[in-house]
Amino acid sequence: MSVQLRVQVRFTWFPSFTPKGREGGEVIATMDLRDDLPSISIPTLAIAGADDPATPVPHLQAIAESVQNGQLLVVPQSAHLANDEQPEIITEALLAHLRVGQAIHGRLNSCLSTCPESEPHRAATPGRA
Repeated sequence: MSVQLRVQVRFTWFPSFTPKGREGGEVIATMDLRDDLPSISIPTLAIAGADDPATPVPHLQAIAESVQNGQLLVVPQSAHLANDEQPEIITEALLAHLRVGQAIHGRLNSCLSTCPESEPHRAATPGRA
């Protein structure tokens, strides 16, 4: 993490946390959505900072392995703010991931254009009858 970012976090962000904001953090800390992960079928990119103590690599690896189409990217020399610490790596990975999504969306659209009129809604919203 850059010195400038460390100073910003320490002297700007932390003091601005309100009691309600801290309560929200406590709620997030107790959330456990692991049982829901296998139902996620869209391409999912889990990004882990190699040196992140808040969200260690094994946590993101478990997410990537639990969703149906998951991938894990471990970003070297970064912690919890990998997007600030290694922006080139993150940007390249996100663009590649979004290209995959565009390709899937394009295939879905061409399939939907050949479906009967009632089918597109059903196909575009999985899980709805």
